Amino acid sequence: MPHIHHKKNGINIPLAYIQKPFIDLDERGVEYNLTMFGFTISHERSHALDDWCSQYETFASYDGIKFDAWPSIGDDLADISGITICREYLREFQLKNEDILPIQRLSFEAFFVYFAIQSRQQISKKAIIAQLKTNPHPLDKYRCNVPLSRIPTFRTIFNIKKGDKMWWHSTNRVWED
Repeated sequence: MPHIHHKKNGINIPLAYIQKPFIDLDERGVEYNLTMFGFTISHERSHALDDWCSQYETFASYDGIKFDAWPSIGDDLADISGITICREYLREFQLKNEDILPIQRLSFEAFFVYFAIQSRQQISKKAIIAQLKTNPHPLDKYRCNVPLSRIPTFRTIFNIKKGDKMWWHSTNRVWED
């Protein structure tokens, strides 16, 4: 009888990644650690899910960039899922600690700001063209903006309205609020 190999999902985390600056238990709160480490783990875990359509092409078109998002759909889904898992964890953390609403709002705001900060990218126009042809990931700007645009909490805190470039018609994610 032939031996059947089953593919298993797994994540190997280098020890250096679970130290400063990726994890900072001394000076920064749960929001920082979720965006630096929690998002990465959630993103990687989400690769085990089926791939589906993306809005990254639309967000890139706002900047006059045309590209085929098909090669990055797996990472697109993982980005959307990863930020949603972290947001859900933060909500559960707040409820467990019985945080009052103003504190919850400040906590979410810090989380979203840290996420944007860790997504910063400085790139020349020539490099953008090369990235669009060779990198299986979208530009970091879109990896930040697209997942955030789907989160109702983000929309509320930053007053995102229909017609704004950060507005997306759907808030569907893998895990709902």
